[in-house]
Amino acid sequence: MDYKLKPWLFQQKILDTVDAYDLDFYGLLLEMGTGKTKVALEILRQKCLRLGRVPKTLIIGPSAVQQNWAREVELHTYIDPALVQVIDGCTKPNGKVLKNPTKKLKLEQVQNPDKEIFITTIATPKNTVKMKKSDRLTEVWGLIEQLGIEFLIIDESHNFKSPTGTRTKALHRLSDQPQLKYKFILTGSPVLQDALDLWSQMYILNPEILGRNFYDFRSQYFYDENAGMPSHVHFPSWVPKDEDYFNKLREIGVDEKEIDKMKLSNLNDTIYRHACRVMKNDVLDLPPRTYQTLKVGMNKAHRKMYDEFRDNLVTILEEKPGKLKKELERLLENDLDLAENIPDIMSADLAIVKTLRLMQLACGIFTNDDGDITIVPCDKLKELASNIETITANKDNKIIIWTIFTPTYKQISEVCDEYKVGHVFLNGLQNKEEKQAAIDAFQNDPEVRIMIANPSAGGTGVNLTAANYEIDYSFGFKLGDWLQKDARANRGGQTRNTHSISLVTEETIEEKCLARLQEKAKHAEDILARKDFKRDEILGMI
Repeated sequence: MDYKLKPWLFQQKILDTVDAYDLDFYGLLLEMGTGKTKVALEILRQKCLRLGRVPKTLIIGPSAVQQNWAREVELHTYIDPALVQVIDGCTKPNGKVLKNPTKKLKLEQVQNPDKEIFITTIATPKNTVKMKKSDRLTEVWGLIEQLGIEFLIIDESHNFKSPTGTRTKALHRLSDQPQLKYKFILTGSPVLQDALDLWSQMYILNPEILGRNFYDFRSQYFYDENAGMPSHVHFPSWVPKDEDYFNKLREIGVDEKEIDKMKLSNLNDTIYRHACRVMKNDVLDLPPRTYQTLKVGMNKAHRKMYDEFRDNLVTILEEKPGKLKKELERLLENDLDLAENIPDIMSADLAIVKTLRLMQLACGIFTNDDGDITIVPCDKLKELASNIETITANKDNKIIIWTIFTPTYKQISEVCDEYKVGHVFLNGLQNKEEKQAAIDAFQNDPEVRIMIANPSAGGTGVNLTAANYEIDYSFGFKLGDWLQKDARANRGGQTRNTHSISLVTEETIEEKCLARLQEKAKHAEDILARKDFKRDEILGMI
């Protein structure tokens, strides 16, 4: 097959396998940065050549990469770009882009009779957010279901891991349509919480792989390690049936033949009959990448505020240390209504709110109970400034600074201005045109040295290989965001050594957050790992 851009060796092996066996469905579990978009589009080309036409195709992915998919179709295939329709509710036929998507325009885009490839997301249109959750997808998605889709690509399929989610159910209903013959899922992180995440994704490919019933699947491949707990305190903990589980069965006298039957239904073996797993380190000769965690202290006032909130679920923003402490204690003890006399109070009565507030406080963000934000002087920003000064001293270096909190955008921007470093933003406050302009400037303009990015906006499907440094300034507990943002610079096309620096405030929730992310990432890979395979064997498996 003639290629516009020649695939890498491992990509070619996947394409050869799919073509040789004329596979109708397959899971491309390719780590971020290994080019799973190209593989999926080349498979689409294979089917086009077999059919002698472009099958009615639906590509579903995060909203941030919809336009990128359209560009990739033109970059990697000979398919006429005029056949491609992005269903974003923003782009008018004349090319004008609206700031906010509209349902009316989305409906027009779905109903465009001149298109064969539709690119969308199962996101809720903004003007329908007040509808009941079960009704939000009805009108637009109902038309999509009527398109007669023959070829389906799901990008970042881990976003549809919940078996009870409204979006997942809609997707399962579509995948069951009889005319939908070709189905391919793409993800570098199929397991974000536990191996139960796999059922919904495999259902999209073929419901017979892991069964049509989630609970039957769970009982076949997992057991509740807390099953023996008293009912009044029991909480289930589902873990895969492994060798420890089988040894326990032997101890209670279960016949070895029965155990062997159970082993035949090993989850990994079942998955890899219908999918391939590719890791960057196995197949790409990428330059070395280093990881560093820098512990940052807290000044006295900042530490006092953080500890007070952590221990008491309430703290105050003081103009002078100690000035209001006794007054606050008296008011809260005697009459909560009088607490409004204190200018700024931050409190939390829910665990999730407490977690968020602690994460914000660790970065010097004080949010009072009215939602007003005050920036507290913190040592982390000073440490960031020091790193910016040192790294940008070399004119060839570029940095991505990852942060999840909106108030930090301005803080970091002011530091960049202080050191006269050109910078751009990539976040959820921008429209698609602004995001793409920022990406292009960072990738191509030598004067733009820093990108201040939110992982949710810039962590999926975006190529930022101009960067050779990444700094985590603030981060959350989402493993998907953590893994995705780590592959923006460290991916195919990167020619320089890359360095990742995590700024972590000492003795704060950030330490636990980072440890939890690392633990979850290891757990996910342990579930999917085939540790007995060497590199050549992995290529052979593909």
